[in-house]
Amino acid sequence: MAEHLVRWHKKMRSQGLVVLDVDNGQIDDRRLLSYSVEKSKKPYPVLWDRGAKTIAAYRVGAYPTAYLIGADGTVLWNGIPDPTDPRRFEKMIKEALEEVDLEALREAKSPFLGKAVDEGKPPTDSAAPVPE
Repeated sequence: MAEHLVRWHKKMRSQGLVVLDVDNGQIDDRRLLSYSVEKSKKPYPVLWDRGAKTIAAYRVGAYPTAYLIGADGTVLWNGIPDPTDPRRFEKMIKEALEEVDLEALREAKSPFLGKAVDEGKPPTDSAAPVPE
């Protein structure tokens, strides 16, 4: 699935897509994760969830688990993406992006829109927003 995330990030970032990789810090060693991220040069942020609080909040029970979250923070879809049919997931992404008001995000100075992300940057010791 990683190759699809990279492609989608590059292809749809300008339309408002934000790809985040949240790693379970209770399973993976941060140094090994950092090495992996630097080597793979992932073009999107990788967050190391030290205490697995985000993993627990999103009720991740298997890997890889993906979430498609709308611009308003609503979880539109979650589950294990079918690696044999990435077009289905891409279609859901495109449909969700149709609802994104890029101008409103620009006016709000969204931290994600238009912000350069260094490829191969080591993982950040933080976590993604927790759903309500």
